Amino acid sequence: MYMKLPLIIILLAVFNFSFALNPSRTYKQKPDKFNMQYKEFTVQTQDGAALAAWFFPSKIDTKELILISHNGEGNMADYL
Repeated sequence: MYMKLPLIIILLAVFNFSFALNPSRTYKQKPDKFNMQYKEFTVQTQDGAALAAWFFPSKIDTKELILISHNGEGNMADYL
């Protein structure tokens, strides 16, 4: 039993790293390439992280907000 424990730990570590985030720092395109109006800004989190964000204003007057988040693969430009 104890001989298999290190192997199990190694397999779990490899499996866990395969699901790690894989962000990309550079944008392949930005919304203006598609004639989209947007505002670019940074959101500071309580733990000190800085998150890049794009805000797309609505063409109608509304208090509704749609927040789009993704799995961490690539960056927000991949979802345009």
